[in-house]
Amino acid sequence: MKKFLLFFMTCCLAFFCTGCVKYSYNYEIDKKDKVTLNETEAFNTALFQSIDPLFNEKWQNTYNSTASEYKEKGYEVKEYNKDGYIGITVAKKDIDLMDLSKNITKEFVKDLQQPVSIEKGFLKSTYKIHLYYNLQDVRNNIAAMNNVLNSEQGFPAPVMELTIKIPYKAVRHNASKVLDNNTYYWNLVSEQPVDIVLEYEKYDFSALAMIISLVGVLLLLLWGFNKSKEDIGF
Repeated sequence: MKKFLLFFMTCCLAFFCTGCVKYSYNYEIDKKDKVTLNETEAFNTALFQSIDPLFNEKWQNTYNSTASEYKEKGYEVKEYNKDGYIGITVAKKDIDLMDLSKNITKEFVKDLQQPVSIEKGFLKSTYKIHLYYNLQDVRNNIAAMNNVLNSEQGFPAPVMELTIKIPYKAVRHNASKVLDNNTYYWNLVSEQPVDIVLEYEKYDFSALAMIISLVGVLLLLLWGFNKSKEDIGF
């Protein structure tokens, strides 16, 4: 969704400052391995209006175009307008966990890396989530849109955050904060690429229950066979 903001950023790179842009990514995984995605990108309205008097008109045109694209892909879309920030929020439900990489922001997926893996055992499966966020990629994308930006010009990072909610308490993580037993938060603003590691375990006793049921049936059949032998005098 980064391309949504690039048009507006290019007109004010020289004024780019911490807090003028907010990125918020939220992913919730349920017990059925389905993901609900919610992503918001917003920017400081007053800053952009002071730079470009035609900002409101350009914003509406860009929002309408972007919203249509996402709706065609099955996303729910609404305009974000809060605390002096305006932007877009997209949401999508019932995403298969193993298809998460096809739906999340591409900066979260490192080349040739599978962001989600499941190690299945007899009673327990281990879920491993390994995302990768390189803020420099975002900076490069913005800079590439402005030919007048020289290589020595720099600008601080925007406010960026990620939360992941999982169905069970993590057995391993490197989150910046633990919001509750199942919700983990990362601050994505860093001079170095951010590795996001989160692991949890899910127990499935259905196989054990099936084995117990089969043993029970065999014992019942054996008991019935022995009982019938006794009844006929063998």
